[in-house]
Amino acid sequence: DYSPDGRQFATAGSDRVVRLYDEREGRLIVGMQSGYDAMGRVTAGHSNRVYSVLFADQNILLSGGWDRTVQVHDIRSGRAVRTLFGPHVSGDALDVRGTT
Repeated sequence: DYSPDGRQFATAGSDRVVRLYDEREGRLIVGMQSGYDAMGRVTAGHSNRVYSVLFADQNILLSGGWDRTVQVHDIRSGRAVRTLFGPHVSGDALDVRGTT
């Protein structure tokens, strides 16, 4: 997926890493796996292949896959900051609707 301003794009795959690239230079900015949530707890990142990535806004990237989680990544910190458990994503199936 491309960021809203079109200057970055994200990829993911079977290695469980969500990668953020600079569009103009084609260089890797960061590879995101695990991180810390707002309470300082470690987020696991993905434990199986990742099928879908989506920019929710300029700084928040969502990823989903076979591990029955959606990871919320803050690209400013380069880490997963929250995990949503339950959804089994096996295609380009993430979407965000509304602003609240």
